[in-house]
Amino acid sequence: MKTIYPSICVESSSFFTSSAAAALVNIRAQSRYKYLWHYFRPSLYIIYRRKTANIINVENLADNVIRAYDVLENKKFNSIIVGPGSGAAADIANAMNAPLLPVHTMAIELRLFNPIKPDNIKKYLREGSELAKIILKNNKNIDIIIHDDVIHDRTMIKRYLINRIKFNKLPEAYNFFIKKYLKKDGTVIFIENTQSWKQYKIDKNIWFQLGGYGGIEFEEYVNGSERIDNWLKKSNQNHNSGWSLDYPVEQRPESEWGTPIGLDKDVNNYCKKNKLNFIKIQTDHITNLSLLSAYLWYERNKKDGHSNGYSIGTFWAHSPTASALSRYIPYWVPWPDEQSLKIADSHLNRMINDFDVPKKVIFARHGAIGPDIVGIRGWEDMLGKHFDKKNIKLHGSLTNLVYNRIKKSVHSLATLNSIESYIKDITIWAKKLDKKSKDSLTINDLIRIARKLD
Repeated sequence: MKTIYPSICVESSSFFTSSAAAALVNIRAQSRYKYLWHYFRPSLYIIYRRKTANIINVENLADNVIRAYDVLENKKFNSIIVGPGSGAAADIANAMNAPLLPVHTMAIELRLFNPIKPDNIKKYLREGSELAKIILKNNKNIDIIIHDDVIHDRTMIKRYLINRIKFNKLPEAYNFFIKKYLKKDGTVIFIENTQSWKQYKIDKNIWFQLGGYGGIEFEEYVNGSERIDNWLKKSNQNHNSGWSLDYPVEQRPESEWGTPIGLDKDVNNYCKKNKLNFIKIQTDHITNLSLLSAYLWYERNKKDGHSNGYSIGTFWAHSPTASALSRYIPYWVPWPDEQSLKIADSHLNRMINDFDVPKKVIFARHGAIGPDIVGIRGWEDMLGKHFDKKNIKLHGSLTNLVYNRIKKSVHSLATLNSIESYIKDITIWAKKLDKKSKDSLTINDLIRIARKLD
């Protein structure tokens, strides 16, 4: 089976853009390259020496992410979506038969030989700021968020310094893309997620986000807590009493899933200038988009048949292609934490009450670490409230909940392999079913369903 891979191999929006592209042509988007050396090779998109940061061109980064759409060749579309690079947006794009253009990209410094200790956030900030200032010197119309989740990304931040680049204006690469792939009377659908997180204001256009999406709030990262200390102790870590920086704090769009402030106005003006239709879907939490995608797919499957069950994935354990080909309604969970479990439980109550769909579910749990993470059995217990045990198919039991100095590399490899095997297996299974609905949804369908859920 033909497979495409994210162009930036450790970056979420790149993977979800690839998965949206793959779904449009019924092939597989794989989150992991076959060979691990892709994660450590020097390239223009993983900065491995500080002095090479001068060559970073954000337009090239944006263009690199959307090269996944080369598989489309010369197809034209009724709509194109600009929104947070996420599984929810990818599922919405698939329902609308539309490409997805993410609102951010990343510049990553690979620290292969000079790792940063996970708890040394001041060093992470200092070196992240140096990189950010070089990027900003040579690029315009962007904000940069230095993202340091000292718990959930603990296995990653030691080797990767993350600068998330948020677009304040539509990149020129997107302008070329829209002119190539959108029909003359087409619509740009802008998805605005106002979900916020407290961030440290470091400098002009530079913020530092401590922590990230999950079941731990910003204040708990700053002040620490008994459960964090207990988890660190179990993980053979010495740190306690929280993490904090002496900078002003501002409430801003969350680094990974939030939409940049003001980008909606720029895209709207772009559409007016180019005589394109523009609509905006607004939400205050990324999981509301997951609920929207489920209702969209239920509606689409009704047009020429019915849905066969539910497909629930978490983070990168996700395949829009498989959901579409199997007619299993997709619902994407950003992270396998306790808060997301509660939201998913509530949304399932609503969906099962509203949908005439067989009560069968395929669930995949992305491997994650932290005191807020719910293991595979906890997710099974929640699903058992809605589905008979015989109708629940689980993936992800190989992953664990703690960070361990001895086993951390084993944990990372197990996580990557569990995602890869899930995506491969579920896509092959769905390809055999080959039940994709023939009819796409219209803009009016999208507006009607979005208003119903508002």
